[in-house]
Amino acid sequence: MKIKVEDITEAGLDFELSTDGKEIKQVGNFDFDFSGTVNSKLRIFRSGKYVTLQGAVEAVLNPVCSRCLNDFELPLNADFVSTVVIDESLLNAADKGRTKRKKKKKEEKATKKDEKKSSKKELEELELEKEDLDLIHIEGDELDLTLVVTEQIALEAPIKPLCLANCKGLCSYCGADLNDSKYPDGQCDCAPSKKASLSEEKAKEDKIDPRFSVLKDFKTKS
Repeated sequence: MKIKVEDITEAGLDFELSTDGKEIKQVGNFDFDFSGTVNSKLRIFRSGKYVTLQGAVEAVLNPVCSRCLNDFELPLNADFVSTVVIDESLLNAADKGRTKRKKKKKEEKATKKDEKKSSKKELEELELEKEDLDLIHIEGDELDLTLVVTEQIALEAPIKPLCLANCKGLCSYCGADLNDSKYPDGQCDCAPSKKASLSEEKAKEDKIDPRFSVLKDFKTKS
């Protein structure tokens, strides 16, 4: 969903979005799916070229566990605040006219001396905001709300998702899922002696000089 920057006022606008998870996946190029829709609430207000977005997003992700490689559902609930900077050269002429009229009314109520002090103070505060805030710069006269929501999901989604905090993962020898109820102690059916034998064999292979590795299977004729 896109909205015109000129339609955003200081009083603010409220939106409730329900976006198909497939669309969010495509926009964000995610490597996981979504269960159902992605729901979000946004409040957007503007001051000059700065647009502030306050919102919350709710979704259910379907990532692959980084240990056992099984799909699982991961609820995501996140609140966020973002500040967007609009390219001033592309602001709508009507919006500039509205800003100019507000400025004129302000000048009529204040003396030149007070106005100078006020302007100086506002400029100092604005410079501090530019340094302290993580600003998003966009070009054009439209704001893509779907993209805003997608970016927040990208920030909140874990890099290495886990189906369980204590996920036991897979057996490094036979690939069995150690979370299975038939392995209550986290050990699969691989015989301990077999594991030890494989470990010793791997250790020996690691010690072989790679320049002579081709000779390890060489057999002489009797």
